[in-house]
Amino acid sequence: MTSRAPSHAASKASAAIPAELLALLPDAHKVILPRLEGEFAFSFQRLRLFAEWSRDSDVWGESGFHTALEKGITSWGEVPGPEAIAHAGLNARQRGEKLFAELEAAYRALASKAKAYPAESPKENLPAHRYVDKELKGRIFRLCPAASEKAVCCNLKVLNIVDNCAMACSYCVLQNHYDEAVIAVPT
Repeated sequence: MTSRAPSHAASKASAAIPAELLALLPDAHKVILPRLEGEFAFSFQRLRLFAEWSRDSDVWGESGFHTALEKGITSWGEVPGPEAIAHAGLNARQRGEKLFAELEAAYRALASKAKAYPAESPKENLPAHRYVDKELKGRIFRLCPAASEKAVCCNLKVLNIVDNCAMACSYCVLQNHYDEAVIAVPT
């Protein structure tokens, strides 16, 4: 029995996963995203974690996460045969809980292992940034930009010596604010 993912699966995955990260995923994992959202009821956050775990395992040169994914999809997916009968009483969310737990365990096992990175890091994964000068507006040392009367803020002071960053860390909030590969330095 083949299950069709909801029509919003592609948009949910594309909203959950930054385009830069999505482009770096293996093709097999890009194809599986609609199934994870449909057959396994993966949430926005779980789709994003899946993409990050997939990319990490690729960078580490580990196949354990990919093996766990294939095993989990077969084990908990809607497949014909004895497995389907054994899991017939589980809804999509319950199958998703089982699959996510297996993937999380596989990822944690890989993350805890010592890594052997190549002597030279792959620079093709980082976007090419260009540097520009910009006029300094306001002060370099100021309050957190989230500070306002309508928001609860950390009240930290921010030292704004440059706009944007060349590191492209997937967890960094800056990735949500800058869509161009331009580093602006106040003159």
